[in-house]
Amino acid sequence: MTPQREEPGADHWQDEPPFPVVPERNFAAQRMTLRVLLVAAIVLPCLYVAAMSWSDLKAQEADAAEVVDRNAHVAEEHALKVFDMNETLNARVIDLISGVDDETLRLEELSIHNKLVAMGGGYPQVASVSIVGADGRLIATSRVFPSPDVSIATRDDFVGIRDNKTFENVSRVMVGKVAGETVFNTAVPRKTPDGGFAGIVTIALRPSYFGAFYRELLGPNSTASLGLTRTDGAVLAWCPTRPPNRTELAASSPLREAYASGQRNGVVRMRSGLDNEMKIVAYRKVGNYPVYVSSGCPVSTIWAAWYRRVSVLILSLFAPCVVLWGVIWLSLRRLANEEDAWERWQAEASMRRSIESAYRQARKM
Repeated sequence: MTPQREEPGADHWQDEPPFPVVPERNFAAQRMTLRVLLVAAIVLPCLYVAAMSWSDLKAQEADAAEVVDRNAHVAEEHALKVFDMNETLNARVIDLISGVDDETLRLEELSIHNKLVAMGGGYPQVASVSIVGADGRLIATSRVFPSPDVSIATRDDFVGIRDNKTFENVSRVMVGKVAGETVFNTAVPRKTPDGGFAGIVTIALRPSYFGAFYRELLGPNSTASLGLTRTDGAVLAWCPTRPPNRTELAASSPLREAYASGQRNGVVRMRSGLDNEMKIVAYRKVGNYPVYVSSGCPVSTIWAAWYRRVSVLILSLFAPCVVLWGVIWLSLRRLANEEDAWERWQAEASMRRSIESAYRQARKM
């Protein structure tokens, strides 16, 4: 019996592997990894910028509080020297006229005038040194000779000292009757030998002197303010200059509340009654005198400086981050294209395996 011949290539089809096996790829895990990286590349820099911005804002506010407190401290030392000098000058005038009645002073007015000029003429802040009788009439002054017939009997500082009101030792700002110059007065009472009220000795100070010092201290382009006020809120000197209708602190001002409670120094955050701006304000009492100095810095100035710093931070940080975001986004696009190509290749490979399997089964049949 003759053996059957096998078709050429039959063993070849039976022994040949059906299709090369390619390892599976986990596109979902790769896509999730890239998405997590993208989220982290967005969230982490944003959190860093937010944390640094908040920290920088608080540091800016702390620096501003330190600056205004330092300004107030310098202004306090300056005002203390001026008021101490006034006290010494008042004491010298009191010693000069001690035991001398008003009639004798009027008879010796020229001599008294010359001595008052010698005492107060060398100080730029002193507008005049004057002696006033118990009836409120001017006896002698360093400003002019002879003294004009002027009465201050109804003036607040005269009435206040006569009635022992402490804060009236420093008057409100007024226009002097003799020279017509804007001044405020510091005064001490004159006493009779039996301790009665005999009048006052008053020194007129120029608010412009304090304003010039404050402008020099703050600098030409500063947005800060610096002022001198009485304990009742009456403004004595201020930089920048206040309008004529704003010569007192607002009744609801935290500064007036602090002054009324006797606090000697502090830092408050308040809305200014002058320009309706939020400010950080430091205040200090001038020795034992009934006056305070205060310095304020607008919060808007702090925020403007903060915006500039944060803008630089954002630009320096997010410029490379944008490049990184672009790379990750392109990687996601490429991965999506690769996944599509992989799925098409898998479909084609599956079809080829099915065809080859069917072909081998047909050959066997």
